[in-house]
Amino acid sequence: MSAMQDQSTSIGTRATQTPAMLKNANVSYALSFVFSMLVALLVPVIPLLALRMGASQFEIGIIGSASPFSYVPVALLSGILADRLSRRHLLMISSFLYAVTCTLYWMSSTPLHLMLSRLLDGISTAILWPAVEALLADSAGVSGDRLFSNFGVLWSSGSLAGGLVSSVVLWYGNYEVVFLPCAVMSLLMCFLSAFMVSHGSHSRVDSQGRSKEGSVSPKKMIPTWSIAALYSFCQGTIFSLYPPYAQLRGIPGALIGLTISLLLAGRTLMFYLYRFIRRNFRTLALAGSFIAFLFPLLLVSSSEPLVLLPCGFLLGIGVGLCYSAAIRSALEADPSSRGMYAGMFESSIGLGYLLGPGIGGVAAEFLLEGPYIISSAVALSVSALLVGKLEKG
Repeated sequence: MSAMQDQSTSIGTRATQTPAMLKNANVSYALSFVFSMLVALLVPVIPLLALRMGASQFEIGIIGSASPFSYVPVALLSGILADRLSRRHLLMISSFLYAVTCTLYWMSSTPLHLMLSRLLDGISTAILWPAVEALLADSAGVSGDRLFSNFGVLWSSGSLAGGLVSSVVLWYGNYEVVFLPCAVMSLLMCFLSAFMVSHGSHSRVDSQGRSKEGSVSPKKMIPTWSIAALYSFCQGTIFSLYPPYAQLRGIPGALIGLTISLLLAGRTLMFYLYRFIRRNFRTLALAGSFIAFLFPLLLVSSSEPLVLLPCGFLLGIGVGLCYSAAIRSALEADPSSRGMYAGMFESSIGLGYLLGPGIGGVAAEFLLEGPYIISSAVALSVSALLVGKLEKG
């Protein structure tokens, strides 16, 4: 049975949750919420700060692509290390590096400085997420739909909180004020990881999950990696290029922030509802990719709040479907190597975040709506790939 065709099995039968496992799970949830909040807070701030510094649309796209450029290879390495080294150390390193990144953002005075800071941003978050996901999958007292729903709701709620705070920041226009508080929060997460995560904690679950013989080869999971990349291609285009695009269209900063916040709200709602949706990978992925095809075009077709806000929310529903389908497929492929598969999942997401803003930034130099046309075309292409691959499988 293909992991992409039927996601009805759980990660496996779990042993009783020990106090150490409970602490690890709680730290994973806390890290997921806080770092998602910090990242979402900075999502619209960085491109608008670059625009204020005089960056062109192309330069804004390059700045948006700098973080995933470093994220893709580091996430692959981090996933492997998460199965072999102490996940606590990886979490501490990533939290400290993110604090340094926020400090560098605060010190930046040119678009080049922002680009270099974004490179370090990608390294720090690439170390973080595979370790968090693998630690949570090993430590949480729930499995299957509920595990992925809980995780998605926590980190996406953090993103929503960050998006709401960013709306206030965009309203006042004092972008630089957010960086030092973000650095302090990152340091607090570093100390939390140091004192709360069990040393060397990672699971050997061959006896609890699928056997090595029953695991799914990464080469056979092209649909999973494709839908993960589509999720971030679409979001990366919106996050990096839509705020300056909307500002040039005369849309108020608060409305820009609220539109992105509603995207995050729709995504969060989808993560919660995921536990109740009894559908396989193919159904969820096709529904998500169709929504990702339709709503970017509608989003840039108007500057009216009654159009922007529903489009943002429904686009969030679509990308939430894509993410939910992909992460479960990845983390259930081989429980004995969750870190590696989490790294491949995160690397696929990083690839989308790299290509979306990069290609979109070039397209925007010729046509401001170009990035969103391309995003919709990619979603349509991924839908065709899903149909073709899964029918063959």
